[in-house]
Amino acid sequence: MGINTISDQVSDKRKLAIRIISFSLVLILVSCSSKHAEWQNHRKSIDFWNEDILKCKNFSETQLIRQLDLENDANFNNKTDLQIQFKKYDALKKFNSYYANCMTDAGYYKILKNN
Repeated sequence: MGINTISDQVSDKRKLAIRIISFSLVLILVSCSSKHAEWQNHRKSIDFWNEDILKCKNFSETQLIRQLDLENDANFNNKTDLQIQFKKYDALKKFNSYYANCMTDAGYYKILKNN
């Protein structure tokens, strides 16, 4: 019985570590977006835009974390650096897709800005 509780504790610690890595990856990817775009909605007051943008970012982060948990993509053990880079790139694309879909569903459209 003592062995089962130790293995359960190790399993719980591993799950927690995967969740922390997943969340950290999401935050890193969100902050590393290379394209500057502005979302606009002429049917809403500008005062509500930031609230909608925040809601969609939170929704996208949640969806990406769930997707990473389902695919177990956050487990970077025994992976090469190249595989990890591909996983990060895929996660960024998924986040951007979730975010764009949320903003479009809320009635916004994207305007790309030149830097």
